[in-house]
Amino acid sequence: PGARAPVATRAGEVLWTNDRGALHRLPVCGDGPETFPAPHAIGSATRIIGSPSGLWVIGTPPESLQRYEADSLTRLMTIELPDVRVIDIAGGERGAIEVLVQRNSELQVQRLDPSGHAGKTVTFQGLADADAFVFLRRTRRFVMLAGDHPKKLFWFCAEDGRALFSV
Repeated sequence: PGARAPVATRAGEVLWTNDRGALHRLPVCGDGPETFPAPHAIGSATRIIGSPSGLWVIGTPPESLQRYEADSLTRLMTIELPDVRVIDIAGGERGAIEVLVQRNSELQVQRLDPSGHAGKTVTFQGLADADAFVFLRRTRRFVMLAGDHPKKLFWFCAEDGRALFSV
């Protein structure tokens, strides 16, 4: 009951969690899903990002990210992000992770390489808060879900955070 946070691994498996904090794994050649107890950060995740280096989730506390080994669910790394509110995460180019954060009154994406080292930070112009986002690799754009009623989608340039358009 209550499936959420689906992710496809590099091996082609599909993983998701449920409201009880369990992890479900549908193997590529399996007959049906297998269910396992999940570490708290995975079991309570709203988004799981699969990368060549493992599974990434927003940690506990939410000012951190955690990376897990995809098969054993062993926590491999915790990255502290002080002085920010982590909003969402997305897969980036070449195994990087894009982390949507609010720092003071600015909305930013902090890029982390596959080893968890901080890379470029992009500050978004014209938007102070968002609920979720994705990175479009092919067009090198971020799409943000933001606003009150009704919610809108906002497109931004990944290089400099320029607002492009919204719908």
